Amino acid sequence: PAATVYLQAIYRNAAAQVVSPPFAVTINPVLLAKMTSGVQTVGSGNFNVTLDGTVLGGVPAYTFNWDTNNDGTYGDLSGQHAVWTVANAQGGEYPVGLEVTDNVGAKAYAQAVVVVNKAAVANEPQWLTPVGKPASGVVKNAAEGDFAFDSTRVHNGLLVITHGLEGDNPETRAWLQDMLERINTRLTTDRPGKVPNLIIYDWGKDSSPSSQTDPKAVAALDVLETVFSLTDALDTAGEEATAFVRRQFSKAAKSVLKNYVSDEIDKQLQITPQEQADIARVLSEMYYIRTIAEADGTMLASWLWLQARAGYIDLDQPIHLIGHSAGGFCMGECALWLSTAPLINGKRIIVDRVTMLDTPLPEPAHLITLPNPTVVEQIVSSVYGGLEFPDTQSLLPGTFYRYKALDGWSSRYAFGDTGHGLSHVWYARTIYPKVSDPDSSTLDSYGTDGFSLSPFLDGPVVPREPDAAAAVMPAANEGIVPAAADQPLEGFTTFGGASQSSGVWTLTEQANAGLVKSLTMPVGAKSLKFRFMFSTAGDGDYLHVRFGDNHDLYMGLDNVLSESGYMSADIPVEGLDGLTDNLIFTLVSRGSANAVVQITDLSLSVSDDADSDGLTNAQESTLGTNPLSGDTDHDGISDWEEVNTTLTNPLKADSDGDGMTDSQEIIAGTNGLDAKSVFRTNGTTVAANGNVTVIWSAKAGKTYQVQRSDTPGFINYTVVGDSISGVEPTTNFTDRSVPGGTPRMFYRVQVE
Repeated sequence: PAATVYLQAIYRNAAAQVVSPPFAVTINPVLLAKMTSGVQTVGSGNFNVTLDGTVLGGVPAYTFNWDTNNDGTYGDLSGQHAVWTVANAQGGEYPVGLEVTDNVGAKAYAQAVVVVNKAAVANEPQWLTPVGKPASGVVKNAAEGDFAFDSTRVHNGLLVITHGLEGDNPETRAWLQDMLERINTRLTTDRPGKVPNLIIYDWGKDSSPSSQTDPKAVAALDVLETVFSLTDALDTAGEEATAFVRRQFSKAAKSVLKNYVSDEIDKQLQITPQEQADIARVLSEMYYIRTIAEADGTMLASWLWLQARAGYIDLDQPIHLIGHSAGGFCMGECALWLSTAPLINGKRIIVDRVTMLDTPLPEPAHLITLPNPTVVEQIVSSVYGGLEFPDTQSLLPGTFYRYKALDGWSSRYAFGDTGHGLSHVWYARTIYPKVSDPDSSTLDSYGTDGFSLSPFLDGPVVPREPDAAAAVMPAANEGIVPAAADQPLEGFTTFGGASQSSGVWTLTEQANAGLVKSLTMPVGAKSLKFRFMFSTAGDGDYLHVRFGDNHDLYMGLDNVLSESGYMSADIPVEGLDGLTDNLIFTLVSRGSANAVVQITDLSLSVSDDADSDGLTNAQESTLGTNPLSGDTDHDGISDWEEVNTTLTNPLKADSDGDGMTDSQEIIAGTNGLDAKSVFRTNGTTVAANGNVTVIWSAKAGKTYQVQRSDTPGFINYTVVGDSISGVEPTTNFTDRSVPGGTPRMFYRVQVE
């Protein structure tokens, strides 16, 4: 139904805060569609797929039409519930679309990929349908046509740019074209005759998780945003949000949110267990996107390697990869694969720089493996990109990283001038600023940072050597992330055609084949590592890695690189600490029984300091602190500081029980270990002329501000005194501007 929301505007400057009266806004229902499917085997290679449509909003009654052959025409089947027969299926993914029309002609669409799997083999764990599918990205030119190398630019280098989430839309196409046009114009001016080949990598068909997402879950995500916009301690909210997104949601979704939201806010918003589960589900889609983006990155790496072998890429010239949002994962994985790809004429394909525009939780493997530090450029983040703040410990020294906070968080996917899209807008303006652009003075105030870091301008270029393999892991990058030790993974059981010899597992396709191991993920687990190779090519088969019924960890594609030798996988598993489940490697069977994949060097990289707070996991165990949180009691002081510097209790936010948190005591200059040392007012006096004197306990060296309001909640207030120097033991201030006839007045004192 239609809903009414009430909004208020707040004006605040150094002297006062004023809140407007509330005004009402009516929001009419929006038509949203969702589809689900189920697969039933009805004979050898024959399946019945049940298709079910649901709708939210709009005006009843509704009509439902289906597109089952992926030609964009709806009407292959009709009805809210339909059955689609798929004959002679050999396993694979089938795109299906739903069109819903309501009684006033409004239309809504939903898409999904129906995954048809072959029957499980003996000993195979309960089959979990992969959320994603093998990559299907394509390369384009700036006009979105088929890309062809410009022979006059081959010896100038190569620049590739890609999008992130929900990339298959007009807005994405527009900004990709715009950025390449600006780059072309800038370099034509600055480096005439030396402009590189410019490529768009479009993985738009793979980049939308919307087919997996309940519309109610998207609405529930707004609740999460509201929670953090209401939280006063922005740093704490950012840290907790980071922890939240790193946790695995599928098993603890109904309770996880309560760990990070105060009871007061929780009651105020009335967050239900179902809403918590929905929020968790939406955020888990980010892992789906990361896995798909990285799979597309390996596909791009394979294509670039083939082009280099054919002579279309000059290995002595710079290469720059740029990805927005989840596209950063795509480009990071591409560079990672190229760093260990087979040599071409004795040389490697060296990526000089990967630029990640607003990429949330960038992977350490992508940040420390490249010859030059990856640039994570975050100017304004959405709820996804913003979850990285303030967790920057894995970013390299010298990384360009800025966070400009907005009033509230945005979950929009549109690439406009606000929210998640602002990073690429800012980057485009540092390429070729336009004075007429809105807010250009703000966005361009970062000067020459941005595109100037490209190897095609002022950024560094890796020296090319006959064999540049030694440049892949420079010593300068050591110690950027907490030290981690590799623990071998052994004790797997098998299903299907799987065997082991001399430390190498071989999975042979009959149907599915794989390895499974019950594992309790150790505290401090950072990444799962292994190497794999398709020793015999398949026909759409791929290696799928999963930990229980959590998100997909990895999809290893069968391509020219994975067929030519062992490729390395370094997969983040942060957030799985303490969970016990099955670690499953599956050669997913598609089509004929032909693929063979080999896997070796399986290990877990485990950090001795899981939360990077300076205390080892063993020390945290002795102290009773949380090894997965750098600030166990959430008082704003790290566990290490409390143990070694402030000597306060890392398990209690208010060590002396006087009502002030330990961090508040530091700000106030009081003693966090003495309950008698408290920052408080000592009363007021009212003179005959109406002047009010406020008295408070003060500390020398501190300055204070006195505020006055006619409400105890200080919704509106006026600053009546500031920059007041503290005098011990008490300081006072007299307000000589009290309005006449005022029945009552409230004062508060704040440390500046």
